[in-house]
This record gives sequence, C-alpha cells and structure tokens, in this order.
Amino acid sequence: STRQAVSVFRAGSPDNDLGWGIIDTYQSALRSDSAVGIADAFSMAVSLTGNVVRGSVFNGNSTAQSVDVFRHKSLGGGSYEEDVTVARGVVVAGSSSSGFEDRLLEGGVYEYFLRLPDNPEYIFGETEVTFQYGITLDQSAPNPFSAVSGNETVIRYSIGGVPAAPGQPAPIGTYSDVRLEIFDVRGARVATLVDGIQSPGEYTIGWNGMSDTGNTVASGVYFYRLETPGQVLTRKMVLVRP
Repeated sequence: STRQAVSVFRAGSPDNDLGWGIIDTYQSALRSDSAVGIADAFSMAVSLTGNVVRGSVFNGNSTAQSVDVFRHKSLGGGSYEEDVTVARGVVVAGSSSSGFEDRLLEGGVYEYFLRLPDNPEYIFGETEVTFQYGITLDQSAPNPFSAVSGNETVIRYSIGGVPAAPGQPAPIGTYSDVRLEIFDVRGARVATLVDGIQSPGEYTIGWNGMSDTGNTVASGVYFYRLETPGQVLTRKMVLVRP
C-alpha cells in the first residue's frame, strides 16, 4: 500500500498578475504524481535472525532508482516513535533488488518503510517486523496431568534475541544458555529437561512425571523454571497419580 502524507506549500512572492504561487503549487503536484508512480513499482521484504533484520528492496521500474530506508517502533493505536534512518541512498537497479541490514536492541513491533530522497513526504513499501526480546513460558498442558500409560504434560517456551551484553549488538543468530528444570514444593530439583545452548525460537518439551534418577515422582504440586542469563520465569503444575 502507498501512504501519502499531506504537505503544505507556501507560495513565493508573485512578481506579476499570475503569481508564482500558482506555478509553485503546480510544480509540486507534478513532483508528487511522479513520486507515486515510482513508489508503486517498489516493494520490500524483510527477515529476522536473532536481532538482525535483513531486507531486500525490489524495483519494478526499468531504470535504477535511489531510495532511503527507515523504521519506527509502534506505540499502538497507529502511533509510532520517531523515525530512525536505516540506510540512505540504496540504489536499486531496474527490475532488480538491493539489500540492507539492521540490528534491533529493544523488543517490539517495528515498521520498515521507504522514502524517495527528493520526495520525502511519501512513504511506501511498509513492512512490519516483530522482535521478541527475552523469554516466554506457557502454562503446561494438560494441567493437572496424570502420568500413567506414557502420558505427559507439554511445556512450551520461547527464546528471544537477547543482546550479548547490555547496550551492545548481539551477534548474528544469537544463542543463549537455557535451563528448564522441575522442582517440588520443598525447592528440591526433581528433573532437568533442558540444559544447553539454544538459538532464538519456539520450543516444546514433555515431562512424564519421572525424576532425573529414573524414579516416578509422587502426586502433588510442582514448579517448572526457565532460566537464561539475566532472566527467570517460573510456573506451577499439578501431577495426579491414581
């Protein structure tokens, strides 16, 4: 879609009966019509790996064209933070594409868009990216669960693109130390389901009511804890045995 911003043009001082203001307005309209024609031939695609955004700008025109790439973060309700310049003067050959790269350090929904250097009042090629910063841990299902005949409860969690250090860009394809453990009501660890390095993404794992030593655990309330460097989430589940 092409989104048009409203621009107000101030007429220059007329030096004859026709007035320069009429000429200035007409020339501005011509420039705007030209911008719309160019923008309609452009599109953009983006992908997210860790906290790295890679984009491709496609030009459907037969001639090369230079564009500027920007982004802004959504505040909800159609409002955005201030525009951030990602790349200027990206030259896209006719019927071809060119790429750009960006890094995000804060979670949220971002909109990437294009502008023509000589017609900045128009933005086009809008494409959204959702960057998850941190971890999530869902309620296990089913809950309560009965660990009989191979039954198990499934735990879903996700690992976001967490920067390697505060304020510093994360490496491409961020990885994180992840531990997912189960504890009883006394705080004693019962089982370790995950202990290692995982890349950003969504994961599922099941627990069948067995301890790390291979013993069946008793009915009762258990807590499962997801931990990465600097972040911990804990939820509760109930195991019922006949």
